Amino acid sequence: MKSFSIKRFVNVARWDLAVNRPFYIKMLMLIAACVLIPVLLKYISILLSGGVRFGHMGIEIPDNVSNMAKTIYTFSLIIYMVAMGFVFHNLRTRQGRINELTLPATNLERFLWHVVFVLVGPVLAYVVSVLIADLVHVILGWVLLGQHSFESLTLAVFDYDKRVDVTFNGSSMDEVKYSFIFFVWIMYWNYVSTFALGNAWKYKHNIVFTLLCHIAFWLCSSMLIGLFFASVGGDWNGADAFFSYLESHKGLLRTLLIGFALIVFCGIWLLTYRLYCRAQITTKRNP
Repeated sequence: MKSFSIKRFVNVARWDLAVNRPFYIKMLMLIAACVLIPVLLKYISILLSGGVRFGHMGIEIPDNVSNMAKTIYTFSLIIYMVAMGFVFHNLRTRQGRINELTLPATNLERFLWHVVFVLVGPVLAYVVSVLIADLVHVILGWVLLGQHSFESLTLAVFDYDKRVDVTFNGSSMDEVKYSFIFFVWIMYWNYVSTFALGNAWKYKHNIVFTLLCHIAFWLCSSMLIGLFFASVGGDWNGADAFFSYLESHKGLLRTLLIGFALIVFCGIWLLTYRLYCRAQITTKRNP
């Protein structure tokens, strides 16, 4: 059973969806609830401030979904962090590890299913939740305020191009802009992927464990950078030449940064797969 088999991959998917259906339903409901909270809070604040009275008096209250969209968009960045922390949730218990590791499938087939599901499942749940929140927004606005014109919450949440233009103040330097966006997204996925790596290393309390590792890493990095510049002070004449070289070779700098980010990304997932392949029923790290 060394070669990859689509049939075994599908069987793993069927088994996982059947066994963990209650868990996935709870996660779907949690995502939907978190997306709906900003909408409900908006109308609760309107109720408390007496805005309903103006709606019944025939005064049209301008519809503004920007704050709700920002809150929901920020939440979307956290979804994958949590989802990656549960990518190998079957391994949390001893019985779950027995069931997972004794499946008639290869490590690659089981691993790929978990990764594919955690990449696709939260996105679908998030999109459906945003559509439901948009519908609730319209219904509450019509019932409570008598509104007849609405802004689309869905379009506001997924309007990435507008955010990019605001970030770059309408810059026409498309090459720089999209290189920066590509680098930022790779670094975001590097950060998110560390939670999958943490889950492959430690099956319980792994999200807190990974966050603590990030905090320790950034504290140590900040201290080392601070000590380096403090020791160099103003005596390092090569610094000006180095930064001047980078300024005149921005294309090379972008290539190096993106290449480094991609190497880190591949390294994280290779290590995650290696740790998953070494999973055992009981270890000191995961009793």
